[in-house]
Amino acid sequence: MCGTKGLAAFKAIIDNSFFVSSVSVMPDLGVLNDPFEELKNLAISNGIPLNPTGSKMSAPNALAVGWKKLITANYENLFVIHDSLLPKYRGWNPLVSALQNRDSTTGVSLIRADDQMDHGPIIKQVQIPLNYPIRVREAMLLVEKEIFNLTLYLFKSLESKTVKYTNQDESSATFSIWRDEDDYRIDWNMSAERICNFIDSVSFPYQSALSFIKDMRIRIVNAEVVEDIKVINRVPGKTWRLDGEFPIVLCGEGSIRILEMYLDGGFEQKLTLHSVRSRFI
Repeated sequence: MCGTKGLAAFKAIIDNSFFVSSVSVMPDLGVLNDPFEELKNLAISNGIPLNPTGSKMSAPNALAVGWKKLITANYENLFVIHDSLLPKYRGWNPLVSALQNRDSTTGVSLIRADDQMDHGPIIKQVQIPLNYPIRVREAMLLVEKEIFNLTLYLFKSLESKTVKYTNQDESSATFSIWRDEDDYRIDWNMSAERICNFIDSVSFPYQSALSFIKDMRIRIVNAEVVEDIKVINRVPGKTWRLDGEFPIVLCGEGSIRILEMYLDGGFEQKLTLHSVRSRFI
């Protein structure tokens, strides 16, 4: 179990008194609300042995949720809950990818793992509508609710021996690749709508969208699309005017109002511009 997705699954197990012989937990270093300590304490308080990270466990069945390392143990069945409608968005960051692509739906898939990434047969899927604008934490809460429910479904199906499988459609497979710090940076050549959507998709619990003014690293937490003007020498990223404390910034198409931004380094130094001659790059 890892991250808030793993916590949702583990709570389903604990709340319903399902038996598990042991649990492995690991930190989710890419977020600001890592529940690592909560996962550990939940196991300890319920008398569930904690496995050292990297140890090979022995059990006929295992469930992995939010896990970020290769699992090499030879289980009879390794079940995985993945936050996409497989075979779409196999791999890393499926939810962020769905939000940045403005998909109308996302979902959660319960599969039996095989030796390929997110490839095994599907046991059950749940579709989740997405209504924009939506910030990533809102979408994560919708996903975590369904992870809780799919965990219940899996354990009850195992108890009743009614697990059924459907092979994935390989012709529809797509992949989302890993992301790093460079992928937080705003491309000001995008449209105002896409930039606001991008800012929402990497907001809390992630580090938030990155930009620069000269050598200042800035995290933009919140913004909105505003009415645009005709600019004959449009340069995306230039501040057009200040609306009180909020800069109006030109995009490749349209303009945005930045509502909240901070100097990079922990969201402690809120940034307010005092000059219209500011260029975001």
